[in-house]
Amino acid sequence: MKSSHKIALVASVLLGLGASASMGVQAATATGNFNVVVNLTPKCEINSTSAATGASITDLTFSYTAFQALAATADTSFTVRCTGNLPYSLALDGPAAAGVYSYTDTDTGLDYTLRFRTSAAGVGDGTAKTHHIDGSMSGNQAGTCATATATAAAGSTTVCSNTGGNRQRTVTLTY
Repeated sequence: MKSSHKIALVASVLLGLGASASMGVQAATATGNFNVVVNLTPKCEINSTSAATGASITDLTFSYTAFQALAATADTSFTVRCTGNLPYSLALDGPAAAGVYSYTDTDTGLDYTLRFRTSAAGVGDGTAKTHHIDGSMSGNQAGTCATATATAAAGSTTVCSNTGGNRQRTVTLTY
């Protein structure tokens, strides 16, 4: 055999061995499945806070002159933000009839009512929803000043304020 034929034969055998070796080695795979478990604790917040002492809501302030003919009105608002699809309801402290809460201010002796302007319930969607509280103080009330020293100097106006007593109201958010 000529040496050129030997080289060709050896090359051919080596190529054949290489081809068969590469054909015999194939990549293998294995798979496994697992679950991703998410535990969500839903919640609601007033004015985007979950502070233990409660959210701060802007004061509702009545300006009233004794015996005024017309009712005095005032309002305040706050936001509620809840987890998506979480139903919630709102309530005020004190006695209510048909959604109207009635109070008497102990420092001024004036009666007033509070109510939610729109529904006191909702369903969360993750965004802040504004709720309003409307107040009304009926006309023709005399009122009282808590102290006899609440007199004005000549030419000035005296204002008797409820600095104590039962002036704080509470909004309860239930979800």
